Amino acid sequence: MKQYVKEQVEQEQKEQYVDSIHRLLKLVFVTLHQEFGFGKKRLAFFQDRFYQMLMESTRDELYWWHMDQIVIDQLGIDFKREDFGRFEDNHQEIAQRIRQIGKEKQ
Repeated sequence: MKQYVKEQVEQEQKEQYVDSIHRLLKLVFVTLHQEFGFGKKRLAFFQDRFYQMLMESTRDELYWWHMDQIVIDQLGIDFKREDFGRFEDNHQEIAQRIRQIGKEKQ
């Protein structure tokens, strides 16, 4: 019974994670469309590249360090740097969730 409950909780967490990614993408799509004139073709290209980058993040342990270098250091955008100690603890779980999103997209 405990295993069943654990699996159900994990499934619900995965679904919530996917839902949050989809909601975030909707916000990004509307912003890109309204502010920069992106249409269906450009948004589809963005979405494909976004999912590719998510998959890349699961294969490179320094991926988010690189993203911090670009976003914070090169672009000068005020973001909190990744807590790599916390990330390492959750890396496998995060990677599994991102792979699931990729599978659902296909």
